[in-house]
Amino acid sequence: MAKNPESAGSLELDKERYRFLVEHSGELISSHRPGDWAYTAASPAIESLSGFTQEEVMGRSAYDFFHPEDAEAMQKKLIPAIYRQGIRTFRYRHLMKNGEYQWVESTHRSIRDNDTGELKEIISVTRDITPQIEAEQALREQQAQLAHMSRLLSLGEMASGLAHEINQPLATTLNYANGALRLLQRDGEIPRDKLQSVLESIAKQAQRAAEIVKRLRGLVKKTSFQRAPINLKELCDDVIHFMQHELFENSIEVTVSVENTDSSELVVEADRIQIEQVLVNLLKNAIEAYQSRQKPRAPLNKIILLTLSIDQDYLLLTVKDFAGGITEDIQSTLFEPYATSKADGLGMGLSISRSIIETHGGQINVDSDGENTTEFTIKLPLHH
Repeated sequence: MAKNPESAGSLELDKERYRFLVEHSGELISSHRPGDWAYTAASPAIESLSGFTQEEVMGRSAYDFFHPEDAEAMQKKLIPAIYRQGIRTFRYRHLMKNGEYQWVESTHRSIRDNDTGELKEIISVTRDITPQIEAEQALREQQAQLAHMSRLLSLGEMASGLAHEINQPLATTLNYANGALRLLQRDGEIPRDKLQSVLESIAKQAQRAAEIVKRLRGLVKKTSFQRAPINLKELCDDVIHFMQHELFENSIEVTVSVENTDSSELVVEADRIQIEQVLVNLLKNAIEAYQSRQKPRAPLNKIILLTLSIDQDYLLLTVKDFAGGITEDIQSTLFEPYATSKADGLGMGLSISRSIIETHGGQINVDSDGENTTEFTIKLPLHH
């Protein structure tokens, strides 16, 4: 049977077009052998991407060019996922000919026999994302700087409360020590059981003061962005304890409730200090809202409700107050830098908070009836 000249010409044109795209693409297009992932083909972009020529990589395993840490992760998780799902995109560090590593992003596709399902080869498209990674790192460092500044401002505003909190265990320690001295001056000796009780009380109060100072140092200390699994219920309890004096001075009660799940499930992977700062910002805003409340319809009881729940793969934390609400025009600009309704405010707290939450792959939103209640909702990916 004779071939259709038009079909044959069209096929040749498609081949030529494909060859041109492969040879002139700025992205590396390569194919690999299943199992050892040896290069079976590579476009000329391999040289501009890594410094290696096509001849130098041909037949070599792609594992030779992965950073050792990334290679282990790929062998255990990502490459099996490619085999199962057919296509997958991920980032890793690729070895360059000068011995350095650069960040790249690859999309891999497994090619199988239509009849038998046998895996024949893996096609890969790889691009250099080093500038993007550097920009993301710079953004994280900038956010860390802003969060650190915000923590220092918060500590300055809470200085009197913090001084009172530290003074309590120190004053108690002093009372126990003076009491023991008076017993010695009066009786010349202290019974063993009384002395042990006094020393245990002094040690307990000293430990309490040390924990307060440690917590303060953690907030003041400038740290790099460090993610780790944290239980958000425990974090809420710690922040409330930290702000206990300020809440007490303003007669505000904070309640924490967990809905439709167990507290042990409320785990996210996050930088603890930064998430604490977001919650401190929201609680301070609620406290200041109660301080400036003028609407008579708002309830007399000063209450802040913290509610934790799970929505599919996300953890939701809501912070709700009853201090009079926020009007729609203010809500629309609430998260913008320098937007503030306070006479002496910098307008950076909520802007920094949104930046922190979005860096963690989450969202922060506000909802208010404009009259009585305001509710901030933080949405963070659950840790699996």
